[in-house]
Amino acid sequence: MDRTVERAFERSARRWLRAYPPRWRRERADEAVALLADLTADARRVDLRTALGLVRGGWSTRRRTRPPLRTFLTFRFRGRLPGPEHAAWLEDDVTGRWFHARAALAQVLVVGLVAWGVAAVGWLSWEAVLFGSVVMVLSEAVRATRRMLRREDPRRPAVAGDVGRFGPYVRLDPPDGGTR
Repeated sequence: MDRTVERAFERSARRWLRAYPPRWRRERADEAVALLADLTADARRVDLRTALGLVRGGWSTRRRTRPPLRTFLTFRFRGRLPGPEHAAWLEDDVTGRWFHARAALAQVLVVGLVAWGVAAVGWLSWEAVLFGSVVMVLSEAVRATRRMLRREDPRRPAVAGDVGRFGPYVRLDPPDGGTR
């Protein structure tokens, strides 16, 4: 069964397998590609019916492995980490490609809803809400872009021994050479 998978078919299969969570793909993608290659004889790409089944299965896997709505919303809007039972989902989310954009969008959404409510009551003018929303969106976009370029993970726990981007602490001796 050492059948060499054609490169075009392998690329097609891996593209459709992107519907699954990253941790699932790390563990099972090679096996799934080999199985698809065995099931389809001499195909250059995954057919539409199989592709739709892969996407449906991937999305349902993502939905099953995501924390409950309340836990998800408290993480997204308040920055409260979910419990250890959702550690794999949290790792996928924090290390994901668009994490900073999702976090910025959540902050803009919360502030926008509060501002809309304040304007609806009449405590603030709609022009002020519009101006504030534009400023907030632009500032969050700049901040999220900067974090993505630096690959910062603000919610990821620090690794033991990691002192951050400033370097290790160097103790300064007192000028007189004595102890303090």
